[in-house]
Amino acid sequence: MPDTLQIAMLGAPRVLLNGEPVSGFVSAKAEALVYYLAASDREQRRDRLAGLLWGDVDEARARKNLRDVLSNLRRILGAHLDITRETAALPTQLGAQVDVRTFANAVLAGSTATLAQAAALYKGEFLEGFYVADAPLFEEWSLGEREHYRQLAQQALSTLGDQYLSQGDRWRAMQAIHQLVTLEPWREEAHRQLMT
Repeated sequence: MPDTLQIAMLGAPRVLLNGEPVSGFVSAKAEALVYYLAASDREQRRDRLAGLLWGDVDEARARKNLRDVLSNLRRILGAHLDITRETAALPTQLGAQVDVRTFANAVLAGSTATLAQAAALYKGEFLEGFYVADAPLFEEWSLGEREHYRQLAQQALSTLGDQYLSQGDRWRAMQAIHQLVTLEPWREEAHRQLMT
């Protein structure tokens, strides 16, 4: 039976292998690389990854650092990591369960059931509390992702509240709208929805 890799990035980030927390990352940048590959869901060129995490050092040093990190991740994640001479990826077909992918697909589907699933998955900001020193490009990327998933959560919760109200399920509507107000306390529309 193949190992199950779970990567959660909504709220406090974590990596689980067969339900157990993964440890042994050689650095925060190694863990950051896992999150970046999981969120991007596609093959990434090594030179791009080196620049993303080690843009503050010369190219040769950045490539060596990346090789060291990929070697560390290969030991930790095994078959879940697809590495070539030019690229690296954490492809879905290798069985990784990634919360942001499930979340985005649930919001896109738009049914009451999938929006409720998305609301349950949104446990907090993208990579909440996770910081990588000396990696401004990674921080810039994570800020963009944080805003993207926050907007998706707002959309999902607002639509879910409306759907529950139209179905006459006031209790669930109130829960969804309350979650939206907690996420965005300054949003007048959400307060009006909650009063309704």
